Amino acid sequence: MDFTFKGIKESLVSKLKEYSEWTTQVLTIGVYSTILDIVAFIIEKFVYYTDFRYVETTTNATLRSSVVRIARDHGYTPIRKSGGVGYLVFGDDEEFTTTSKVYSGGTVQILKWRQFQSTDGQSIVYATEDVRFEGGSTQKRISPDAGTASLNLESGTETGITSTGHGLVSGQQVYIVGTRNLDGVWLLTSNTTANRLALLREYTLETFTGLEDIYAGFGIIPVREGTPQQFTYIANGDLNEKVPLFSDSIEQYEIEVFLVRENGDPIQQIEIVEDLYFVDDTSTYTCEIENYPNYDGIWVKFGDDITSKRLVAGDRILVKYALTKGGSGNIRSNDIITEPVTPFIDVFNTVQSLFITNIEPIIGGSELETLLQIKKQYSRLYSSSKQLTSREAWIGAIESRQFVYKAMVWTELDIGEGTVSLSGTVDQNTHYMTAVNTEGNALTPPQETDISLNTLIPQKSPTDKISWQSLDKIRIKLNVLAEIVNTISFTDMEARMIETLDAQFLT
Repeated sequence: MDFTFKGIKESLVSKLKEYSEWTTQVLTIGVYSTILDIVAFIIEKFVYYTDFRYVETTTNATLRSSVVRIARDHGYTPIRKSGGVGYLVFGDDEEFTTTSKVYSGGTVQILKWRQFQSTDGQSIVYATEDVRFEGGSTQKRISPDAGTASLNLESGTETGITSTGHGLVSGQQVYIVGTRNLDGVWLLTSNTTANRLALLREYTLETFTGLEDIYAGFGIIPVREGTPQQFTYIANGDLNEKVPLFSDSIEQYEIEVFLVRENGDPIQQIEIVEDLYFVDDTSTYTCEIENYPNYDGIWVKFGDDITSKRLVAGDRILVKYALTKGGSGNIRSNDIITEPVTPFIDVFNTVQSLFITNIEPIIGGSELETLLQIKKQYSRLYSSSKQLTSREAWIGAIESRQFVYKAMVWTELDIGEGTVSLSGTVDQNTHYMTAVNTEGNALTPPQETDISLNTLIPQKSPTDKISWQSLDKIRIKLNVLAEIVNTISFTDMEARMIETLDAQFLT
C-alpha cells in the first residue's frame, strides 16, 4: 500500500466498493469524497508522525534532543562548548626577559574566576585556580646549557635539566617553553642543585639547544577562555529542585555551586556528582548538572531526601560558571592577553603595577558536538561501558575532544620492551599517548592536562598511569605524473587530486 494521500484515498475507495454497492463516482465526487479526503489526510499525517517518531528512536535520528537521549541511554552524555586553555605569566618585569629582578611589592592573590583581557576587550580569559605571587620573588628567565641532554633522576620519576648557576631552589614552579617534550609548568624537587634543575615529571629524553626558555619567580596562572558569570537562586524546597541557567554557551568544565548566606558569603561548596541516584547520603548537599534537551541551557539539580539531600525552602544557592565562545574564541597568538579587568591589589590593599601576558597561544576551544560526533562517540563508549579497558577505549576518549584529530595509545608491551612473566619487567599500568590536533599540530601542555583531568582520570582505573609523549609526524611526498584529458586547468586538477587523496587517507 502506498501511504501517500493519493494512495490512501485510492485504498479507501477500493475497500468501500468491496463491502458496499457504492460506485466509484459516488465515492470520488461530492460530500463522500470530501469525507474520504479528510480521513486520508489524517491517516497520512499519522503515518508520517509514526514514522518520524520511529526514526527518532534509531541511529538515524535527526533531532538533537533525540540523539542526546539515545546517547544517554548508551551511557554517554554529550559535552557542551568548551573554551581554550593556556597559561598567563605576570610580574613587574614588563618584557619578561630579566635574568634576575626582585619583586618589591606586597603579595598578590589571584582567585579563581579572576578575569584578564586583550587591549581591545574582545578576548577574555579567567583563572581556573587560585594563585599567589609572593613579595620578594626573584623573577628570571634562564635557559638549559646548550648541547646538554635531560637527566634520568629517581628511577625515571623525575627529569633533570643542566642549567649552570640557575639560582632556583626546590619547591619553585617553572614554566618551560620551546622544548620538544618538556613544555609546561613543573615543580622543582629536592634533587635540584646549583647547576641542575629537577622537574617533578616522568623522565623523557631531550637534547637542548640553549634557545629554550625557563621562566621562574613570575606568577603563573592557568586560564580558560570565557566570561565568568554567577547566579543566585532561592530554593522553594521542592523534590529534585532545579536551578535553571539559560545559554547554549555554558562552559563544560568549569562550574562551582555554593550554599551561601544572605550577604553572599559561602557556607559550603556543594559537590557536583554524576548521578544523584547513587549518592546515598541525605545529610550533605550534592547536586548534578543536567543539560536541556537541545543544549540551550542547564539545570543544577538537587536531591529528593531519599538518595540525596533535598533543598530547604529559603536556601540560597550560588552558581559560578562561564560563557565561552568555544572554538571561535581560541587565542592563536602570543602577547594578546595583556590586561587585568580589575587592577592588581596586594594583601595590603595597595595597587601594584604588574604586567601580564600569554607567552603561548590559548587554544583547544570546541563547539557543541555535532549529531554525527555524538553518534560516533556513544557507539564507541557503549562498547567499553565508558571505562578505559582497552586501547580503543583510551583512543575514543581522547578523540572525543573536538580539538583532537587523531590519537595514539600504547604500552611497553606494544613496542617490545620488557618481558611478560611473574618476574617480568613490563610496566603494564603506564599508558603512553600522543595526539594531533585538527590543525595538524601537537597538543599544548594545557590541552594535555585538560584531557587528563576532565576526560581520562574520571574513566580510568586508579592504578593506570598517564604519560603524554611528544608527537612524531611522518611527512609523505607524492610525485604524481598525470595527463589532463579535458579542458580543466592544472589548478583545478591539482585541487581534485588533493581532495581525492584526503578522502582516501585522512580518516
